Amino acid sequence: KHPPENILKQRFLRLVVDGIEKGGGGEFDDDLMDIITESMAEGAGKELVPFHYRTFFLADGSDVSLKLRSGFGAAATGGTGSTLWGAGFFLFDLIARLPHLFAGKRVLEMGAGAGMTGVAFARMCPAPLEVILTDHTEAVLDLMADNLRENGVRFARDQVLDTIADGHDTLADGQDGLDTEKGGAVVRVMPLDWELVTDGGPEATRSRLETICGRVDIVVAADISYDPVIIGPSLKVVRGLLEGGAHLCVLAMTVRNPETFTLLFDEAARHGLAVAEMEKFDGGVPPALFAAYPEVLPPGSDVRILHISLDTGVPTGCLM
Repeated sequence: KHPPENILKQRFLRLVVDGIEKGGGGEFDDDLMDIITESMAEGAGKELVPFHYRTFFLADGSDVSLKLRSGFGAAATGGTGSTLWGAGFFLFDLIARLPHLFAGKRVLEMGAGAGMTGVAFARMCPAPLEVILTDHTEAVLDLMADNLRENGVRFARDQVLDTIADGHDTLADGQDGLDTEKGGAVVRVMPLDWELVTDGGPEATRSRLETICGRVDIVVAADISYDPVIIGPSLKVVRGLLEGGAHLCVLAMTVRNPETFTLLFDEAARHGLAVAEMEKFDGGVPPALFAAYPEVLPPGSDVRILHISLDTGVPTGCLM
């Protein structure tokens, strides 16, 4: 039902072959040899399949299946938003460890991508909870919707930007309905263009965000600051949401480049934001829930969970 990426199939088949050889030279089944031959032939002269599936079997006994973009495809397949980023696994793990932090809150995720965080909120947080998953392109939002459905998460897809601000719960024809059966979360999927919404200054930004998503309590994001070019617009959105009533932003970030990490703090200060470190994870070790998947992080990479709030001149308290 969910074919994995070809390179993962090849790794698994190598393990099978090694096991047979080390086990005393048993015979190779003809069907197994056909599968091996087909797998090795894939990609040789064939067009890359645009999407594949990845299923994670978590340490708590649950699993998450995600449809993901293969390779570094074009914007038509969602670009960077249609793959998984290392810090997202740590944000998922944080939600699982501290679900009470989000209970009774309206939470907005910036750059929600493949929708993995939405699955975490829907499964693990107590009711009442409303989660707004946002991203830029329709291709990413389509992928996000597919993954939410696959993992049993009912949601509303808001095409009209002022749906929430007006307090309407009526869904467009053909959209999924809302259901609180899994964890009590109400999940919404909607577009949010950082460049567009921040065009015109802080006051215009606040007004647009209020129209698009209304007041939220907490903002979350993972690996949205990988490129210096998007740090400014992303922080303008964060500031607009905080000034509109949110009391904190939780940002999970992989430290790929020390200069980019420093730039985040400098830009935050320039936009009147205070940044404090909540947690740090060094050495490229995945979080506990994903302990079986060390490959989700680049070797030796470090991840930081950051607390961002309006700079009031008072030291930022730790959420933990």
